[in-house]
Amino acid sequence: MRYAYFPTVPREKAKRSAVKHLLDTFFKNSPEQIVAALLDVSSTRLTHQDLGCMAEMIEKAKKEGR
Repeated sequence: MRYAYFPTVPREKAKRSAVKHLLDTFFKNSPEQIVAALLDVSSTRLTHQDLGCMAEMIEKAKKEGR
C-alpha cells in the first residue's frame, strides 16, 4: 500500500457533529423527536439495562443543568 490515511478529526468530535447534523436535518432540532425515533426503532432490542442507563444519563444531564 502506498498511502496511509488518518482521521483529521477525533472520533468523539465527528460523532457529535454527525448527531447535530442529523438532529438539525431530520428532527427540527428537537432532542425529544430524535429520542422518540430511537426508542421506536430500537424498541425490540432495548433491554431494561439499556433503558436504565439512558434514564441515568437523563438524570445526570438534569442535575448538570443541560
